[in-house]
Amino acid sequence: MNTTHIITNEAIEYLNRELVLPSTGREQDWEIELADSNRINEFISFYENKPLSDDKKFALMALIIGSLENLAYIKSINKDIWGKVARLLCARIELYKPLIDYWSLVGEDNNDDDTFAITKLMRSLKCC
Repeated sequence: MNTTHIITNEAIEYLNRELVLPSTGREQDWEIELADSNRINEFISFYENKPLSDDKKFALMALIIGSLENLAYIKSINKDIWGKVARLLCARIELYKPLIDYWSLVGEDNNDDDTFAITKLMRSLKCC
């Protein structure tokens, strides 16, 4: 099982171009800085309908999750959107386990004040 995965420059460049993301090329946390809660459905549709390598899928899923995090601060996450994302995460658990662990804060002893907005959702995944 792949326990570590990184977002590659090739994947970032591809997604920036194909999704017309407002990248400057200087982002340190690309998946957070370019997250867009208004485009989650578009990102999910792109994921589901384009032939993507694992590197591109991983980067796009990181962007989707970052966008969910943004959305969770604005309003509650629609169950349909979360259901789609959860299904995609569970379908490729071996690829996305590092993302799930990161957003779930695995191994950290914390209370609700010390978590991400989507930590409870990520911890609720039934495939983990």
